Amino acid sequence: MKTLNKKFLIKHLFGLTMIFAMSSTVVHAEWNKTTASGMRDVSIAPDGKPWLVGQNGTIWYGSWQAGNLGFTQIPASNFSRIAVAPNNVVWAVGYNGTVWKYEGGVWSMAPLAGVTSDGLNGMVDVDVDPDGTIWFVRSTFCSPAYITCSSSAKGSIWYSNDQGNHVTRVTSSGFCRISSGYKSTVGVWAVGCNGTVWKYLAGSWTQTLASGMSDVAAHGLQDRIDLTGLASLNGPIWSTYDGVNFDPNVARGFGSIANYVG
Repeated sequence: MKTLNKKFLIKHLFGLTMIFAMSSTVVHAEWNKTTASGMRDVSIAPDGKPWLVGQNGTIWYGSWQAGNLGFTQIPASNFSRIAVAPNNVVWAVGYNGTVWKYEGGVWSMAPLAGVTSDGLNGMVDVDVDPDGTIWFVRSTFCSPAYITCSSSAKGSIWYSNDQGNHVTRVTSSGFCRISSGYKSTVGVWAVGCNGTVWKYLAGSWTQTLASGMSDVAAHGLQDRIDLTGLASLNGPIWSTYDGVNFDPNVARGFGSIANYVG
């Protein structure tokens, strides 16, 4: 039986933002443009629904009806990044660095107790690993008007095992984006504000050979890690199975990426 791997990417082109979906098997891959536009970030729920953040801070989700992918807006504003947990709870980062979760149709702000006063503005990215641990990037010099943070940002990595009530810092600095897989195998992957890519596994960081990246998706087929190039018209999608060898994809000009395997 073939395994279906869906990727959703956000493409930035002359001020416009379009969502593309790729469905692939071992023998076939095809990119399809969706009807969504003006989006900033994307995450895929366990039920296969893509969740999106608009460039204007709104939040949307997609659903398949009669073979077509449609999008519905939910009550929300002033958000910049999004992630969906294994229990389908939606987590989002606000323009002001606060973190919120959307559960049962209700938004609530995460306390994030334990965050120290380190001169940073707040959280700039969020992801949830398959075990339910929530990972955050806390940084400064980031603007909701841009996909990436400044290269001078001082991003640190934090995590929570209790739904955002308390957080713990991992020894880290200089990061802007994060994606998390299974802790024991895939680990946590992070993109530095300088475009470098790092892997956190078994309590230590390892720098990969990848550079010039803007986002990372660590939930791919057979532990495949997928990386996007910088948010530029010529930036390709890069993929790796082993974290050592990176292969370019035919897709180019994307700024954000999310994986779903089902």
